[in-house]
Amino acid sequence: MPASLPELPVIRTLGGCGGTLVSRLFGALPRTVVLSETNPRSVHLFAGTLNPLKQLRQWHPHLLEDVADFDDAEIGYPPIFGDMLQRLVATARRQDRCLLVRDFNYADFIGLPFIWPPPGNFSLDAAVAQYLTPRAIYLVRHPVDQLASLRTHRSLERVLSAERFVAGCELFLEHRLDGPLFRYEDLTERPETTFRDMCEALRLPYTPEALSRFCEVKTVTGSLARAADTTISRGAPLPGAERARRELSQAPGYESLLHVLGYTA
Repeated sequence: MPASLPELPVIRTLGGCGGTLVSRLFGALPRTVVLSETNPRSVHLFAGTLNPLKQLRQWHPHLLEDVADFDDAEIGYPPIFGDMLQRLVATARRQDRCLLVRDFNYADFIGLPFIWPPPGNFSLDAAVAQYLTPRAIYLVRHPVDQLASLRTHRSLERVLSAERFVAGCELFLEHRLDGPLFRYEDLTERPETTFRDMCEALRLPYTPEALSRFCEVKTVTGSLARAADTTISRGAPLPGAERARRELSQAPGYESLLHVLGYTA
């Protein structure tokens, strides 16, 4: 990619990793706008909740001036999505704001039941290739807790096997570029240090106030079951964790995945 292309800060995650919390933290930074769980493959999922145009109309209408003529359906086509996003980045910069995208990589690398077989590439990167340079961080979690968390979503409960989950994680990590990897557990144990490092990696100005103001941010998608929490913590054990642990222990590639992510069984 040409070095002259503007940078786009991106959070990459397969879901179930505390992405909602991280989005709220970034949303609590001054003059930072987060587009939540979006890429060309996600814009038509969940009744359009992940469509960036719908999010803008609901939460950030002041940024619509250069993208209001885009149709909600057409941005599912990567070249149109990329054109829309680069205009949005330009509008945000004119308004002295920074746009950050939380990517929906579940659709890219795990897929089911939305997409099958999974495409195995970053659809966001395909969309912005001519317009923007993604600058990404990668958010992960212990696979047992991540799988259990993903299965709390009704649409995934019966279809997401341990084998498919591990294969998707492996594919996701194989396509990881140069961005640093952050573990959800480190964020809950050392929030100030970890979030500061996240901001530095994305070249966003860190402000410690975000660690207390994040609870005021509601302009994100994802699980808001803990929206009332005023502190950052890991939370109670998930009810499906033991089932996930048993099934993952039998899944091909699981031990290798743990090693790559730096976890123990």
